[in-house]
Amino acid sequence: MVNASKLAFTEVRMSNSMHFVNSGDYLSTLVSAMRRNADIRGRIKALHVSFRFSEPSVKQLQSLLRMASNLEDLSLRIPEYSRARWGRLFQHLRLRRLELFQASAPHFFLANFLNHHPTIKYLTLESCQTTIDACGMATVSLPQLEELSAPMACAVELIGGIHLNRVKVTSQSERDEAVPITTFFAAISHPMTPLTSLSMDFNSFDYNLLWRIARAAPLLSALKLQEKPPRLSVRGVRWRRAWNNARQWSKDLASLSRLKHFDLATYAPVVKQAGNEEKELAVVCGWVPESGAHMLNNITLLYGKGSKSSTLSFFVRREGRWLKTTTDNSFNIHNSDDDSSDSDSSDIAEMTDL
Repeated sequence: MVNASKLAFTEVRMSNSMHFVNSGDYLSTLVSAMRRNADIRGRIKALHVSFRFSEPSVKQLQSLLRMASNLEDLSLRIPEYSRARWGRLFQHLRLRRLELFQASAPHFFLANFLNHHPTIKYLTLESCQTTIDACGMATVSLPQLEELSAPMACAVELIGGIHLNRVKVTSQSERDEAVPITTFFAAISHPMTPLTSLSMDFNSFDYNLLWRIARAAPLLSALKLQEKPPRLSVRGVRWRRAWNNARQWSKDLASLSRLKHFDLATYAPVVKQAGNEEKELAVVCGWVPESGAHMLNNITLLYGKGSKSSTLSFFVRREGRWLKTTTDNSFNIHNSDDDSSDSDSSDIAEMTDL
């Protein structure tokens, strides 16, 4: 017989609006509680399902999702799921209030699900896992989408004609690498895509990258550039970067007249003596002069990635002067269009882990 006080405690715990489901036992307990109590079913607004080394029951997980009638946020990270299991999970699944969706599922199984959820505003797509030229994202219509994080090739298929504010693209496969950068910029320069935040990977030889970004997305307030691993380990690291031409780099930054936050991660050394405040400030002032009228007032540099001299430095401009600070000023893509300098430390962790 179940102890009454233990059951009462479980019911209170289960009545939370947000749940992190990472074990089969918790999944079973939550499903049982929802079947007993309609109030619990209605209270759940966010579900984060993460199974790293095991597979939850498709039947139980599907029951959970179907009972969560007011679900707004859903994250599904189940790398061990087979394609067949993903297909069964999404079959006939409808979440009428869904606004945020993230999944590690192959994109082939997501297109139909996404088209039945036009309320989605925030979408994160992980590895595409397709072996064909197109993954189906071109057939998806999400009229309320504001924020997208996805592999480059999939993002290009999805972006066209959508009113987006924030975009994060990564290069995860040969298919992503095959997308011409001009194709991506053509997609985000669509008049219905007034971007305010952009995070993207770049090649060390993309010398006119900032100029292209300014032409495609002139209203950016936050920009994060993360260099792809050099193809030739020694020569790739020593290769000149766009910012070695400080005058042109400064001019291109100035053309992004609304930019407030700029994050740069590179394998190259930005200064010869890593961490030297005087040298770093000289570089930053060369990019954005203290006397200028530029709105840019937060810069984060991660340089020398992958080496013993890897350095992470934060800079803030106050009363016209650039200062090095220990405070994390990197922007969080989810809040990059506000005036706050607060940020999520996971962004920098993400930069460091590349």
